[in-house]
Amino acid sequence: MKLENRPRRRVGFTLIELLVVIAIIAILIALLLPAVQQAREAARRSQCKNNMKQLALAMHNYQSSFRVFPYGHRSNSSPSTVTHVRDCWFQRILPFIEQNALSEAYEADTTQWIHELTSNTATAFIAETVVPTMVCPSDPGGPGKGANGGTTAFQGNYAMAAGVGDWTLDNTTTPATITVTDGDIAYGDPDGMFYDLSSTSFRDCIDGSTNTLM
Repeated sequence: MKLENRPRRRVGFTLIELLVVIAIIAILIALLLPAVQQAREAARRSQCKNNMKQLALAMHNYQSSFRVFPYGHRSNSSPSTVTHVRDCWFQRILPFIEQNALSEAYEADTTQWIHELTSNTATAFIAETVVPTMVCPSDPGGPGKGANGGTTAFQGNYAMAAGVGDWTLDNTTTPATITVTDGDIAYGDPDGMFYDLSSTSFRDCIDGSTNTLM
């Protein structure tokens, strides 16, 4: 018996079918991507809220231990014999945000000016250590660098209220700049909680702590 030569049937997609499938996948990705981004930002927002909660608890625990909140900062007006001139509340609350080892290394150091920490290889790690609680998860440039006058020193996202003060906004620069003209912010503003060598406590929140900006 003679077998007929029949062409083999090839199984696969035509070009049009392939393009349709790619278009459908692209549409699904376009629909899914915003939802994923929203979920990620919601998680970042939750983390940021938790960071601020941890900072508030640290401040409260510091106040419970020392009966005052940490000072805002120590300026150049501090005595020349004092170590770590120009440090701030950040270094004071390190033990209260689970940074005991970093705090012990910092307190054992005797550098006079805080910006000189990065100049010494033995102490540079103190200034360069990133503290996760101080980093905003939504900051695309985080963790920041440039604190203490050094390009490698860690710089966080959160700040404390020094007071109302006087300021001007210049939108002509990129980025916009805020110029503070009230010296009381640096050397003692009765409207703020954290300023130069401040020692405020709950008793100083005459409107109540829930109505006072920290």
